[in-house]
Amino acid sequence: GEVSGYAKALDAEAFPNSCRGAGLARCIRWALERASLSPGEVDYVSAHGEGSIESDLIEARALREVFDADGFPPVRAMKGVTSHLGAASGAVEAAATLLAIHRQWLPPCPDAEELDPEFEFGGMSPYGGPASIRSGLNVAFHRMGLSASLVFRHA
Repeated sequence: GEVSGYAKALDAEAFPNSCRGAGLARCIRWALERASLSPGEVDYVSAHGEGSIESDLIEARALREVFDADGFPPVRAMKGVTSHLGAASGAVEAAATLLAIHRQWLPPCPDAEELDPEFEFGGMSPYGGPASIRSGLNVAFHRMGLSASLVFRHA
C-alpha cells in the first residue's frame, strides 16, 4: 500500500471543550482532500478507539460529521486486540490498516458487542472477514486536541 494523504492538526481550543470532535473531523477532511478522495470513496476506517467514554465520543462525533452524508465504511478499532500501546498505538494501527488493505480482510473489533449505541456505526463487528478495500483511513488523536489522519491506498 501507499500513503496517499495525510494531515495533522492541533486544535488549541479543544480542551476542555473537546467533546465536539470538530478538530478531528477537520483533520480527517484535510487528509481525504490531500488523497483526492471523498468520504464515500473510503472503504475502511481504522478508528483510534482509545476506550474512554470521552475520547470515543469525540471520535464518534468526528466520524459522523465526516461520513454521515455518504454512509459509513466499515469501522474497526484495534485496541480491543492490541490493548493501548501508548505512543506506539498510531504506528501499530497504521500497519494494521495497511495489512487490511493488502489482505483484503477486515480485522475483528472484539469490543463491538459491548458498545454504547452512541458509538455504533460503520458495521462495527467483533468478527473479521473478507472485504474489498482499495482505500483505508487511519485516525489517531488525543483528547487534548492533537489529531493525525493517514489515508492509504492499495498499491
